[in-house]
Amino acid sequence: MLRCVLLVATILLAGRPLPASPPGQDETWTKLATRIDQAVLSDDTATLKLCRAEVLRLQTAPGGSSRALLAYSVAYIGWRLAFNPSIPAAEQDALLDEAEAQLKAALKIDPKSAEALAPLSSVYGAKIAKSSIRGMVLGPRSSSAIGDAVK
Repeated sequence: MLRCVLLVATILLAGRPLPASPPGQDETWTKLATRIDQAVLSDDTATLKLCRAEVLRLQTAPGGSSRALLAYSVAYIGWRLAFNPSIPAAEQDALLDEAEAQLKAALKIDPKSAEALAPLSSVYGAKIAKSSIRGMVLGPRSSSAIGDAVK
């Protein structure tokens, strides 16, 4: 069951480009999203880390109309980096923790967001893969998140 949930969440997340640009940041966001996509495709961790820092900067900038998108984006980059073998295990764990927090923040803004629910399921699955004992708690959360995402 867990493998099925992980597979579905990964397919939903991995094949999905970043969402449309935040209002008022079209050109900046388009360039940044392009850099993120290119860095993911070329497995360029240095560029992904730079893009993550830029999204975090945008997240704290005045405005706030695109908080869910920015939270999703930080989580997406963190999720990608957490599966990179060149990233130390402790940093991978921290990236997954941050991805979970960012996706939960996005869900507070839009509780039915499939863009946040599907990767949240995958984040839970990744945490289970790293420590199977966590499956007792995170397994049902993962299943619930992916179930809500496909509704």
